[in-house]
Amino acid sequence: MNNFLDRLLEQRIHYYVKMRIDNQRGWYSKKSKQNKRAFRFWIVFTIVVYVLAAISLNAEQLGIAAATYAFDPLIVVVTSAIGWMQMKRHSELMASYNLTAHEIGIIRGNSDAVKTEEDLSNFVNEAELAFSREHTQWVARRDAS
Repeated sequence: MNNFLDRLLEQRIHYYVKMRIDNQRGWYSKKSKQNKRAFRFWIVFTIVVYVLAAISLNAEQLGIAAATYAFDPLIVVVTSAIGWMQMKRHSELMASYNLTAHEIGIIRGNSDAVKTEEDLSNFVNEAELAFSREHTQWVARRDAS
């Protein structure tokens, strides 16, 4: 009977790790990478538009008088891009999601130490607290925007 209960506990641990912990870790890793790509895009975009604005400001000296009319719209675009980056906070989200994915990875490693029902309960509580902590931070960031 004890062997049956041990196998049942192992199956429950395996199921929780596979269906909840691995799922959450994958989601946070994916979101971290998406935010990293978005952050890089907006940084490059902003730099390119700044350079174009600088060129258009000095275009008259280069003999291209009509290009100076592009300066004001380019400044509006670059200012909007900076505002968008501040609003979305991609770098902050990337760091937060990356940290959570790392923390979940550490928690996942603790699954090998689960040997009893009490261990399983503590393990699940630890994991769920990590998920809840990140969710609470996300709600706070969202409400602050």
